[in-house]
Amino acid sequence: MSAASKERQARLGNIVKKLFPKVMQKILKESVSPRGLQVKYQRKHIPIDLTENEISLMEKLPNIDDFTIELCYKILRYENVLHEPSCKWGNVPHDTEVEIGDDVQRILNATNDVISRKSDEISELYYEEFQKRTQEVLKRVDNYLCQDTCLQLYQTIQSSDINITGMQQEPTLMQEVNGMSN
Repeated sequence: MSAASKERQARLGNIVKKLFPKVMQKILKESVSPRGLQVKYQRKHIPIDLTENEISLMEKLPNIDDFTIELCYKILRYENVLHEPSCKWGNVPHDTEVEIGDDVQRILNATNDVISRKSDEISELYYEEFQKRTQEVLKRVDNYLCQDTCLQLYQTIQSSDINITGMQQEPTLMQEVNGMSN
C-alpha cells in the first residue's frame, strides 16, 4: 500500500470526520430550531430510535455542535423538513438531482463509501472525483443556506496539516450511517 494512497485515505477521512458533520449541523440548524428540538426532546415528542451516544448528545440541546451525521439525518427525516431525494432515501441521486435532500443523501453515501474503503482502493482518480463531487455539493449547500461557510470550511480542512497515520485510522473506527432507507 503506497504512502500516496494512505495520505488520500487520511484526507478523505478528515472530510468525513470534520467537514460532513459540520455541514449536516448547518443544514439542521437552518431547518429546525435547536431550542424547539430541545423542548420536543424533553417532552419525549421525538419518536425515533436513538443510540446511547445520540441520547447523550440530545441531552446537550440546544447545543448541536457535536451532533453526528447520522443524528442530524435522523432528525431531519423525522421532522420532515427536507424533500425526499428524487431517487428516494438510501439510493444514489442522479447528477441532475440537485435539491438539498439529494445532497444530504450524497453526504451520507460519501461518508459510508469512505468508511468502507481500504486505502489501496483509493486511487488518484477516485480521490479527485470525490473532491470534485464534494465541492459541488458544498456549493449547493452554501447556496441553500445563503452563505459560503461550507466551502470555506472545506478549504480550511483541506489546507490543514493532518496526522496521516492517525487520520487514516479514523474511518476504520467509524460506523457507517444507518437508517438510510425507509
